[in-house]
Amino acid sequence: MPISLSSTALPFLTTSLHLDWLRSVLFGITPPPDLTIRPASGSLLAVSYLSTCLALGILSAMTLPERTNTTAWKWFRFISWLIVVKLSVDFSIDPAVSLGAPLRDMVMPLLGWNALARMTDLCVVSVWDGEERDRAPRWIVPAGSKLLRGVKEGGEANGQAQVASSKDTLMQWKVVPHSQYPLLSLRRLLWALDHISLLRPGTSWFLPAEQRALEWSLPILTQPAKPHHHRFFARSEGLPYLITSVVLSAAGAPMFMRMMSSIPQSSTGTGADNFYALKWWEQGFIPLWIGLNVPLQWTVMETLFLFPLTRRFHILPSTALLPAFAHPLLASGPTDLWGRRWHPFVRRTAWRNASLFVPRSWGAWGSRLGSFVITGSLHGWAVIRWIRPLPPSTLHALVVLLLPGPMALFVGQGVACVLELLLLGPPPAGRGEEKGWRAWARWVWLWVSVAWMGRWFIATIVSLGMATTESHEGAWKWV
Repeated sequence: MPISLSSTALPFLTTSLHLDWLRSVLFGITPPPDLTIRPASGSLLAVSYLSTCLALGILSAMTLPERTNTTAWKWFRFISWLIVVKLSVDFSIDPAVSLGAPLRDMVMPLLGWNALARMTDLCVVSVWDGEERDRAPRWIVPAGSKLLRGVKEGGEANGQAQVASSKDTLMQWKVVPHSQYPLLSLRRLLWALDHISLLRPGTSWFLPAEQRALEWSLPILTQPAKPHHHRFFARSEGLPYLITSVVLSAAGAPMFMRMMSSIPQSSTGTGADNFYALKWWEQGFIPLWIGLNVPLQWTVMETLFLFPLTRRFHILPSTALLPAFAHPLLASGPTDLWGRRWHPFVRRTAWRNASLFVPRSWGAWGSRLGSFVITGSLHGWAVIRWIRPLPPSTLHALVVLLLPGPMALFVGQGVACVLELLLLGPPPAGRGEEKGWRAWARWVWLWVSVAWMGRWFIATIVSLGMATTESHEGAWKWV
């Protein structure tokens, strides 16, 4: 029978631990529940959740550069963080916030996780930042910009660098000190928006003509473009790569649908057992096909619409256009895929939040493994709306950040990167620079590890009832 859902918000905590609920989330749900497809509703409620989180995030970010009353500002940010934790969990789970289809509703937990992760960075991780450039990175702008008028030479206004733009013209970049903009000023508000929204290297989309970036983008903006593996500003992945991806996706779609519809339904055991009843090669094909389609949507948007239109009408400068993916199908190994070619939208947030439990003294390897843990928490949170019964409280819901399937996939990929570096050495700088058995070993290790470990994530999706025939009568109801 369809599960009756309540639209009331979760309590922040409960007096009991609810071990049965924790056991069902961490060790499998029996049997897979049916899902109820709700009518589209709750748009205003979603806006209220998001606007409150955004307002608290902006106010918290505006206080980061302050050097006076630092203790009071830390307490303000901590209280704001607690409020956003509560709101982001309710926004992600509350069935009253629905767009009317399960696939569309996946945007709710994704937005909720980003609000939670960004506020954790702003309000908690910043407490232990030793340097101001980590806690509150300054603007960098082209020399001669009106933003630099009145900035004294030397001192804080240094950091000069050069970068070749898409037209091979040289630009000088300089750092703008925070002292130029008081706390309650529109420029400080604009900096806070940039600090929250700039998740990857490049310049801001707010007032783009000013070409403002944050100082952590300087190495990417100043390094020379290299063929094959580096992203090029204002250059998409290209039409040939798009056509290849579309052909592969279309060729595999009938097989994917047949395999998903053939998953046996059983009322005994865990839901994951139903997925593992498939043949081993079918289990590996499903995550590979899904992984192919994740970058495909970005490739279509950037190649056919975003980059051509923005260049044609000069909407954005080239420094604001960095492609999300860099030909992931051409990756030479796990390190090349996750470090160079996959999207960087959560990379800095993951690295920052990983410092909460991975000491920076552990070096680059510890930070990378910690980043994979944070990425696993994102993908676990993405399916939180389908966990039944609902979490008893907000604190119980946070356990979903450790959902075993997604966590095993991404931590496993982190281990795969470490093993590649230990056994085969660093990946080549570009395509064709490594020959022989090492190149083949990297390539085989990448796709075998992704297919094998991806099974764990797909098994979690099946265990939540997201692949049962009862839960999506007619494919269009899901989209």
